[in-house]
Amino acid sequence: MTDTLARPPIGYERVLAKRALLSALGPLAGLRAEGTVTATATAGDVVLPPFTYGIPIIGGKAVLARAVKVLPSGLDARQEPLGHTITSAGVDVPVRSVVGGSAGNLPAGTVILWQPLPTGLEARGVVTAGGITGGVSQPGPGRCARVVAFEALDRTNADRIWEAAGEGFPAIVIARTGSSPLDVATVERTLRQHTFMVYVVCANLAGNDERAEEGELLLDAIESTLDGLADVEGEIFSGPPCELGAETRERPRSPNVHVWSIEVRTFHALNRIDVRLSDGVSWQPWQTTRIEVAAPAEGAQDAHTVVDVTAENAQP
Repeated sequence: MTDTLARPPIGYERVLAKRALLSALGPLAGLRAEGTVTATATAGDVVLPPFTYGIPIIGGKAVLARAVKVLPSGLDARQEPLGHTITSAGVDVPVRSVVGGSAGNLPAGTVILWQPLPTGLEARGVVTAGGITGGVSQPGPGRCARVVAFEALDRTNADRIWEAAGEGFPAIVIARTGSSPLDVATVERTLRQHTFMVYVVCANLAGNDERAEEGELLLDAIESTLDGLADVEGEIFSGPPCELGAETRERPRSPNVHVWSIEVRTFHALNRIDVRLSDGVSWQPWQTTRIEVAAPAEGAQDAHTVVDVTAENAQP
């Protein structure tokens, strides 16, 4: 019982668009870790869709910055990614860390929270023996120490990142700044443009020139990765493909820090929920117009009198 990727539930499109950007830029932080997680069905067999995110629970907290993502089991005849059939006995599914680097490595026994949670699946999985391994940082031109969502930073780290205090730099920070409707895609949905700001924070101790060029090399890497991107390894997240907007030199709090930002726009349309279809009172579906096509009658037809209206109304 395998199936193609189902449409995510209402309420996850904005979240998944942001996580897709994390997935796309994640390799800039290094090699991504891989391993398996045991997923368990609550009763009968259920399909765990590919690209479902797994958020590790570390120290009693869900840590999005170290999230993993379910890999497809294969492709169907249409080249669509396939999910995994999960049983009540538990099935080990392959996962890959969203962001590269050593932070993606997770020890065996780490609890994983599935998001979005498919119906019929236990909310939590467990990293199998051997752990999730292979995440390695790769410093160098066009590389960064970490890629993180702004919302994943606590208040202290959110304030300090603009000062580049501590480790983990250069850093790429992704923040959603808003959205606006573009057009009515169909009768049931509106195409919406979501705007993200991708920040590059550099604090190269070698000198000012090195900091400036470090950020510009990362901007090139970001633009090359995201411009025109519609899917990440088969996970479709934007239609039309995402676009890049203005690039801006920000003013950091410290003179030893360089911060750049570049605007990224993604597009998707939510299915509209019409409550009038379910309350049975305020509105009912229209009766479909029916056109009956019949063969012409055979045999003699009754005589019809045709009145010449033009002649009767003619003026003398």
